Amino acid sequence: MGEGPQVAGLALAVFAAGNALALTFTGRLTDKLGRKPLILTGLVVCALATIGVGLVSSVPLFVLLSLISGMGSGTLNPGQQAAVADVIGPERAGGKVLSRYQMSADAGQILGPILAGALADAAGFGWAFGVSGGLMLLAALAWLPAKETMPPEENPENKNPGSQDQRA
Repeated sequence: MGEGPQVAGLALAVFAAGNALALTFTGRLTDKLGRKPLILTGLVVCALATIGVGLVSSVPLFVLLSLISGMGSGTLNPGQQAAVADVIGPERAGGKVLSRYQMSADAGQILGPILAGALADAAGFGWAFGVSGGLMLLAALAWLPAKETMPPEENPENKNPGSQDQRA
């Protein structure tokens, strides 16, 4: 958009604020609704907002889409982390698995901007944001056939079945 680094800094700050805002309630929702619904919602919201960031030419819309993208990220992450914990389970040591999970996330955070920067140099920022969003949509498609990992006994709604009816 030719607005300079101030707008880029503002977009990053607003993304982080959206992420923090979403994190304030999505952890609880992940434990109530399950991991998969929040992972899918977060991926799709973040993907569509990221694609939108690459298409807009208005600074206010750019900032708004950055906020929404951050909220999508904040919706996705608690579910992802909880799913990893569910798969590991309480009976096994999780250090090795968690360190590999974190290393793969770190690798994406390092390589992603490098590859997106190369794509932006070659084809423009719109393509870089579009491809990034497209990859998130592919990740959402990969999650569609996945089973819910939250054990049914951990769902607060499954504890004390009928307790709501007894109080009424």
